Amino acid sequence: MKFLAAIFLLTSLTACDQKPGGSLSEWMKFQPRAISANSAPSGAWGGRAFIQWTATDGNKFTPESIKKFAASHHFTHVSDLAVSAADLNGWTTSSGDPIFPLGYDGLDATVRDDKVWAYFPRRITQDSVVMKFDTNWIIAIGGVEKPAYAYALLSGDQQNLSLYHLWGE
Repeated sequence: MKFLAAIFLLTSLTACDQKPGGSLSEWMKFQPRAISANSAPSGAWGGRAFIQWTATDGNKFTPESIKKFAASHHFTHVSDLAVSAADLNGWTTSSGDPIFPLGYDGLDATVRDDKVWAYFPRRITQDSVVMKFDTNWIIAIGGVEKPAYAYALLSGDQQNLSLYHLWGE
């Protein structure tokens, strides 16, 4: 029994090799009544997350409120990327489904990976901004560790927000 307990403890401590930082479950606390869709399956060695918010009652999501919430939960803002509607609407799977092109190398629409991209549906179709956050989590491929950034896609009218994250091995 002690052997099984030791194995469980070792597995728990090394699973996903998460470094100190924010928890993605904290994002479920960001304007929870505005969450219109979410999916966050994970396992011992990694996972993925997608959360969609839709503003109601004349409210808006602002870059400042998103960055403030992120910082208060140990996510460090790295950069912003403006994306035109034309570019954004080119982010599709081979079958034409709109996605957010997040893969094991981060945000990259040039490296087609329909299998992974299918986990990250995109409902936003207008000019937008992508905010990149350091989560202190990792992606480990072939023994090489890289940061597993989280990405927030904010629509130009600030009515829709999506969060995307992929981590683990």
